[in-house]
Amino acid sequence: MKDRKPKIKALLNAAERELALFKNTREFPNLSQACEKIWVAFTLALEERANREIRGSVKIREIAFRLNYQYQYELTHKLHILHYEGSPDVEDSAVIQEVLEGIVQVRYMIS
Repeated sequence: MKDRKPKIKALLNAAERELALFKNTREFPNLSQACEKIWVAFTLALEERANREIRGSVKIREIAFRLNYQYQYELTHKLHILHYEGSPDVEDSAVIQEVLEGIVQVRYMIS
């Protein structure tokens, strides 16, 4: 099983860059990309913790809960949904805080 940590770190760094762009431009695509990069990093971190590939949203949730990553799952899944379902109020600092928290939580999972 290959080490996923470099890919996870790269995704989180890219999410930070997208968030910084969003803060400057207030363009939703930047926020959306940050959200999705965090979700992908979370799923890779979960695979790293489970020591196996995980495919499908039901399995991702199941394994996250089994490994006691419920909080991380709920947070990153919310960001994943935001990516697909549309633009929040771009002035909503709570969304920015959730993106930052998502980055912190996934970094914690691989430390």
